[in-house]
Amino acid sequence: MPELTAFLDPFRVHFARSEGPHALERYLTGLLTELPNKNCDTLAQNVPGTSEQ
Repeated sequence: MPELTAFLDPFRVHFARSEGPHALERYLTGLLTELPNKNCDTLAQNVPGTSEQ
């Protein structure tokens, strides 16, 4: 989602670790899906590049 990436760009400076922005993007992508249950396990199973953490 290019719009989500563009929206998140200004927030990247607030993450000390390099994987933080990617994890945030994957998490928000999962929340924007049509999945009925949006818990860590469901998001990890349905959003590529996402883990339960």
